[in-house]
Amino acid sequence: MEHRPQDFDWTREIKSWARYFKFANWNRRTVTQELRGIWGIMWVWPLLPPAIVWDLTRPKYERAMFRFQNNPADQFKCQSTHLTRRVSPEQAEVENFHHDPLGKVPAVPFGHMHTGWIEFLSEKLPELSLWEFEIPEDSDDISKRLEKNAPMHYQLKGYALAKGKSVRAEFFTEWN
Repeated sequence: MEHRPQDFDWTREIKSWARYFKFANWNRRTVTQELRGIWGIMWVWPLLPPAIVWDLTRPKYERAMFRFQNNPADQFKCQSTHLTRRVSPEQAEVENFHHDPLGKVPAVPFGHMHTGWIEFLSEKLPELSLWEFEIPEDSDDISKRLEKNAPMHYQLKGYALAKGKSVRAEFFTEWN
């Protein structure tokens, strides 16, 4: 009876393989985790090729739009290098209040864009600060202007809400 064949025991079999491969510190828990990982990969890998094909068949603009690992500030025209000075909402409203003698523009800050400004300010959270920004013309044109000492022209001006110097929202006031 001593030498009779024993019933198959997974634990004993795995331990013997672990000794064979010199994985002496394996125990039942680590083996179970490894087997669960292998089992999970066996069930998940068939889903990956269709997901990759689906992602590659979408238009380029959609693929760029839903890349969440990117910095959220990259979606804005205004970047951290364009931020010129920090302002308060009241200071921005005072600077952008223009009197129209003909009465065609409403007598409120930013004129016809006042409702947009109010909506823009409604997005302001306590951790966001208001910055003024100026986006210059094409960079090649800038280098030529600097060589000639010509005045800089700006393509876009406005205000941005930023966390630190990372832009979270933008409001354009002037553009060419």
